[in-house]
Amino acid sequence: MRVASTVLMVLLASATAAQAMCEDDLNNVRLKVERAQKTDPSPQTIAAAKELQQYDERTARAGEEDELDCHNTVARVERALEGQPAVNNTKPGEAVGPVNERATSVE
Repeated sequence: MRVASTVLMVLLASATAAQAMCEDDLNNVRLKVERAQKTDPSPQTIAAAKELQQYDERTARAGEEDELDCHNTVARVERALEGQPAVNNTKPGEAVGPVNERATSVE
């Protein structure tokens, strides 16, 4: 019984430590995104900020923080920040060329 109690206490302590580490990572990435948006806003920083906002909304709805969701959010934010810039200069919703030229007919 003593061994089971000890194992349970160790598992609880490690789960709490992992959650705290993820929260630290999330706070660090949040600061990184805020700094990047202030100095050089880009589509990458906008995407990263959107991921953080969605995480905050999910956490508010659930009423508690999910460790797996926290780790996934940190990974998605870092991936968004490291993303490649767009090749063309089109704005969202703007076509690269006329639709007729892009369409191909299958005969």
